[in-house]
Order: sequence, then C-alpha cells, then structure tokens
Amino acid sequence: MNKLASYIDHTCLAPEAGQAEIELLCEQGMKYGFAAVCVNINHVKLTRRILEGDGVGQALHVCAAVSFPLGVLPMALKRTEVQYAIEHGATEVDMPVYLPAAKAKDRDYLMKDLAALAEPCQEAGVVSKLIFETACLDIDSKILLCELANELGIDFLKTSTGLHKAGGATIEDVKLLSEHRGGCKVKASGGIRTVEDFKAMIDAGADRIGTSSGVAIVEALKTAQS
Repeated sequence: MNKLASYIDHTCLAPEAGQAEIELLCEQGMKYGFAAVCVNINHVKLTRRILEGDGVGQALHVCAAVSFPLGVLPMALKRTEVQYAIEHGATEVDMPVYLPAAKAKDRDYLMKDLAALAEPCQEAGVVSKLIFETACLDIDSKILLCELANELGIDFLKTSTGLHKAGGATIEDVKLLSEHRGGCKVKASGGIRTVEDFKAMIDAGADRIGTSSGVAIVEALKTAQS
C-alpha cells in the first residue's frame, strides 16, 4: 500500500486554506506515506516547520506551487518565486507554463520562461515540475514543451493545474507525455479523484499523481484489498 501511496502528491491549494488545513495535510502526508505535500507558496515555510517539528525531515517532500494557477507572471518574478520557495523549505516546485507562448509555439520565449523554473531548482538540487495545462494545447505544442523541458533538464512534465475550464488530466495526454518524456518523468494532475482514475493514470505512464483526494483513494484501495 505504501508503494501506491508514494505515487501521490497530497495537495491543498484552496485559496481559503489556513494553518489548520496545512497541519491536517502534513499529518495525512506522514500517516499515509505520500510522496509530497503540495501547497501554495505562502504556506511553504509553515509546512516545512510542521514536518521538521515532527521529525520527518526530508522524507516527505514539500512541493510549492509558484506562479499558480495562471503562469502569467513575468519571467523574473517567476524566478523570484521559485527562489523564495526553495529558500523557505521547498524540495519540489510546480510551475505553470506561460500559455500564450505555448499556444503560439514561441520557442525562444518558452526557453526563457522554463529556465526560470529549471535553473534555480538545479542549482539547489530541488525537483522541478512544469505544468502544461494539456487540455487547452494542441499536440504540437505539447510535444514542443516536452522537447524544451528535456533540453533544460526539468524533472517532471505535469498535465494540469486542475483549475482550467478546459479540463484536467486525460489518459490520452498522459500517454502522449510519456511517449515524448525523454529523460523526464510524468505527473498526472487535475480531476483525479477515484481509484479507477488513479490506476488508469499509472497504467498510462504517470510516475506521480497530484490530487486532493489522496486519502480517499488510499482508503478505497485498502478496502478493496481487505
């Protein structure tokens, strides 16, 4: 069961989340053995303090969502957010791509945009995850992002924020990213709420699953195996 739980980035990105919600997220992350707890950038310092206070150290990753959920910050501000997250205890960083450039297939802009994530993470030894928002991009744009992410040494290709009106992760997109992943891993995120969703994404090639339904999924898996 721990092996399956270790696929999950246990997520709380609700704008109304406060200290109580973050404490619960960390408690659940430790209890179930999830890969990471994923929080908005303003909660990174609190999350690290909670985990270190419980003696977890680096066993449970702290994942910061930066320039989230729109990815529209100027490159310099994206880089500053990434650096801030790392300085305050993030060991993983998720960042959305600038969608107008992705849709336009603007290679030069995208290389600079993605570098704002890749370079600070590599300098600090932190895991980088690029969010595509796959539901609103055509196939060529997705493949281009895979290629650029590989060139820059980004660690994960992530499907979605889970907040775009176009939708979240699909089996087809996870398969596409897996096919063009190169040296990257794949994180499926957006609308994954059931055991069936979870298993289907892993079968399609996902290495991580981002979800706020991690506890329900693991409990359902336990019930099914008992």
